[in-house]
Amino acid sequence: MFEVSGTDELVVGLNTAVITVTAEDGSTAEYRVTVVVPKAVLTIVVGFPKVGIVAVDAKANKAGNAVLVGAIKTLTTAKAKVAKVTITNNFLIKKDKPTAGPARAAAVQKFFTTDKNAIKIAGLKTLKYDLIAGASSQKGTTVVIYYY
Repeated sequence: MFEVSGTDELVVGLNTAVITVTAEDGSTAEYRVTVVVPKAVLTIVVGFPKVGIVAVDAKANKAGNAVLVGAIKTLTTAKAKVAKVTITNNFLIKKDKPTAGPARAAAVQKFFTTDKNAIKIAGLKTLKYDLIAGASSQKGTTVVIYYY
């Protein structure tokens, strides 16, 4: 048997839930779990201009870089602490190699973990990123950022 407490009045940010497990012999064990309630979710789509372009720097991909810089400004203005980032590596252009999608997702992750403004945002440099495969019909690399 188990009982969960501490989740009745969750607030934006970090919360602690306590799970108490009772064994058949009556002994109990407590487990504390951090529950993150996001203040908002920011979704962006980073486009790539042509076959073979996997970079997000301003020189190779000006439009894609502008989207990422805009996201950093939004997070900075919100004084965000990032809890989770999911990057969907889509195959944007028909003649791209299958490795282009994952390379684009990796480039976006690298931007978030090395850009001088991005690394100032709490959590963005150190969290575990989810890089998932997307449908070939999706336009660009989709990034979903959960923050509080």
